[in-house]
Amino acid sequence: MKILLTGILGFAGVAGLYAAEPVDSVSADSVDAVIHELREVSVEQQRIVRDERGVSHFYPSKRDRKLAAGGVDVLRNLGVPDLSVNPMTGEVTNVYGEPVAMFVDSLPADAQMVANLNTADIRRVDLLESPDDPAFNGARWVVNFIMAKYEYGGYTKLSASQTVVSESGKYGAYSKFAYRRMTWDVAAGCDYEKSSHTGSESMSRYDFGNETVERVSDDRAMDFSRRTPYVTLRGVYQGQNVLLSNSLGFKFNDVPRSDRAGVTGLTGASALREFDSDLSHDTRSFDWNGQYNFAFAQKWLLALAPQVSYDKTHRNSSYLLEGDNPIVNDVGEQVVSAALDAQITRRMGQNSLSAAVKGSYVGDDIDYAGTTVASTDIRNYFANVRVSGSFSFSRGWLFPQVGLNYVDNNQAGYSFRKLLPMVYVSGGYSLSRKSSLSGSLYSEVLAGGVTDHSDTRIYINEIEAVEGNKYLQTSNSYTAAAQYNLQPLSNLQLSAMAKYNYRHRPVVHVWTPSTDGADPVMVRSAVNDGSCTRTEVELNATAYLFKNRLMLNGSGGFTHWHNSGIYHNVLNVPRYTAQAWYMAGNFQFGAYIRHNFKSLNGPTVTKFKPYYQLTAAWGNGAWYVSFNAANLFRSSCAATSAVVEAPLYGASTQFYSPSARRYFNLSAVYTFGYGKKVSRGDEAQGIGSQESGILK
Repeated sequence: MKILLTGILGFAGVAGLYAAEPVDSVSADSVDAVIHELREVSVEQQRIVRDERGVSHFYPSKRDRKLAAGGVDVLRNLGVPDLSVNPMTGEVTNVYGEPVAMFVDSLPADAQMVANLNTADIRRVDLLESPDDPAFNGARWVVNFIMAKYEYGGYTKLSASQTVVSESGKYGAYSKFAYRRMTWDVAAGCDYEKSSHTGSESMSRYDFGNETVERVSDDRAMDFSRRTPYVTLRGVYQGQNVLLSNSLGFKFNDVPRSDRAGVTGLTGASALREFDSDLSHDTRSFDWNGQYNFAFAQKWLLALAPQVSYDKTHRNSSYLLEGDNPIVNDVGEQVVSAALDAQITRRMGQNSLSAAVKGSYVGDDIDYAGTTVASTDIRNYFANVRVSGSFSFSRGWLFPQVGLNYVDNNQAGYSFRKLLPMVYVSGGYSLSRKSSLSGSLYSEVLAGGVTDHSDTRIYINEIEAVEGNKYLQTSNSYTAAAQYNLQPLSNLQLSAMAKYNYRHRPVVHVWTPSTDGADPVMVRSAVNDGSCTRTEVELNATAYLFKNRLMLNGSGGFTHWHNSGIYHNVLNVPRYTAQAWYMAGNFQFGAYIRHNFKSLNGPTVTKFKPYYQLTAAWGNGAWYVSFNAANLFRSSCAATSAVVEAPLYGASTQFYSPSARRYFNLSAVYTFGYGKKVSRGDEAQGIGSQESGILK
């Protein structure tokens, strides 16, 4: 007990209590033997093994690990049929388009951490749906990287990524050192972005009853810059029955310029008038995260996940129309948040029962100055109680979960309190050694975002304003999903999925005329609408050819949206993606294409351009260098477009971005070690920030 308390009070951490790898350190010879064994499994046999619980175990080959800059690239090389990997952004989702929680040796890891894993130490990748292990903090979809364990030593990794035409870069350094049960690591770096080719063209319509006004806007210039330095420190303690982790992070997100200039005009005006729009903002974020996992009597498991963060933001914007007074918004915001998630699990052979509780607090203080002078104090309290079970039976598994959420939002003297039930049930059945069927049903109640409940009005130009609605109600969401997996050949993976979502009283935007002074203003706010449904189907195929040197993956699907209420509209959208990756010695060549598609959100239809990318990479273990060319045959900066059709408001906007046209990226990673090798995984990286309540 004394050792346990010392570990809790020290700067220490959890590193894989519930991972399948042994906790104790191993010798270099045994590690080499494991590597050799896994290489034989992955190359000469199957890359994928599914157990009776429905967990998929992926064994990357030596080539998969060598020709990859990080964990996301390993997922790409494996061609996991249940996951969608964007090779440029590094975004990973499941087949339903839902986010996937990332873990390394059962420790939480953000996308940046996973993208920067040293791939030589990745022994296995597990894909889990509704895991009962409390280390995963109740996540529904989990990717868990299992890393090699070593006794002592360390390594340093330097990384650089530079994009030209669309100018941006990511530069970082990471270092780790471990001795016996303790591991320390530090990460520091900076991302930056510059652009002078971003803007938009828009035509807007405002119906004030007695007259209809049209406004055109054409941005002629854009000057944008952003830099984001960060530093993260972490300590990890790994004991026989306890794993403890603490991390401290700081990030500075600075946008000194986001300036636009153009022309605009209203119906009846003699000529277009020039305007200038200037914006700058910065956010300083401090973050502490803990993860404490304990095992008792080989039957009880306890996981505690505390978190505390502080964000301070300053945002200054101005809009000056020729001949008018300027609209100025100077905003200061401070956000303090704290949360604790605790879960205890009782093992009973292959089955388990769990109980969990989560509580959180967010305090958001916002002060507006300039054209609008106001103060907003937001206090949000959240509590969740849930119980779940995990049951395995012959060729199948079942995971039921029920819970109750308590939401208490306080703002400007108005309190919003709700008890929100939630139900989640998932399960699967192995039809044979080569096929399986899984599905899930869940319902939840959604309370809306922070800005949706704001009672403050701010002005964005000479005719438009935005405000929240403190009287918003919750919306109910119901989802059913099913998936079929088939492996007709050892080198061929097939899957089919269907998903249906119904949402009652969703939050949508409406536009209402308002007379503020002498001039009419169109005010955008949030209200509850009737209902919306979304139906999706998708097919996915992955093939491994030429002794796994060539990976081919393709997916195609269809989405049907239907809204009723204030906005009664329908949208049918086909979509597909395709990619191919070939490995030859130390070289890799790849191609990726994503079809153009549309999305529907209330009255807004957004159209996305197609995206395609070619990649050439080289790696030898210590070095990994890649060259990417995107959108080679596109010279226009025209990016997404959006059309809004509301009863009193309409708009058509074409956005421009340098990333929409052809651009090139060069990345390099160099890693060198010292002493005995150490587990190279779960790297500390930059931190996130809380949701802002500032109206924009």
